[in-house]
Amino acid sequence: MSQPSQQPALPPRPTVSYVNKESMTAIGIIYPTLALVFLGLRFYGFWWHSSRGVTLDDIFVVPAALLNVAAGVAVAVGAQMDIIGGHSYPAITVPEQHKLGKFEYAFWIGHVLAIGSIKLTLLFLFRGLFKGRVGRTTFDIANWTLIMLVTLWTVAFLFLEIFACGNSPSASWDSFDSLRTKCMDTFALQLACAVISWILDLAIFIEPLVMIRTLNMKFKRKVQASIVFLFSFL
Repeated sequence: MSQPSQQPALPPRPTVSYVNKESMTAIGIIYPTLALVFLGLRFYGFWWHSSRGVTLDDIFVVPAALLNVAAGVAVAVGAQMDIIGGHSYPAITVPEQHKLGKFEYAFWIGHVLAIGSIKLTLLFLFRGLFKGRVGRTTFDIANWTLIMLVTLWTVAFLFLEIFACGNSPSASWDSFDSLRTKCMDTFALQLACAVISWILDLAIFIEPLVMIRTLNMKFKRKVQASIVFLFSFL
């Protein structure tokens, strides 16, 4: 009696990942390009179509844009050097771990500074739009409160990112064991940073929408203005 023939083994199904060398390089090119385009448009509008002087939002937008450009360049270069987008633990080698750890250490410090600058740019921009000409108002109090909270968030998490491993930052990239034993829980740190940042973003997003309701304009105009701010939030 003949034995049934064995079916040939199927090849393993390829793993689909959107986080790869190509996608990280694209992100590193697109975001800095957009930052430079919008910074150029802002300065074009300021120099040619504005009679006001330099304000704080004009100042904060410069480091915000430059830090975003630096982050994008770092991501693109890191992807091309196979530091990010191509490997994961436990396949990562010791030299790759050192490169990745140094990259992440510098990247997250710049990330906190960039996000803080963006938030302050928006808050001072809203202040120029809605502060009015009278004394203390509810908007003044809310706006200054958010400015102080954003400043505190930036300083606090900048300090924590720099000194996550105490006075020995090299522990964050020497090995995974040193990262676990000599440093604070960096996952919890970045999670807390992201959650608080999201809450601040939500408050910053709500602020102009509330102020638009108090403006002396038709309802249709209020809806149109609100849509503009909605798109800026997205």
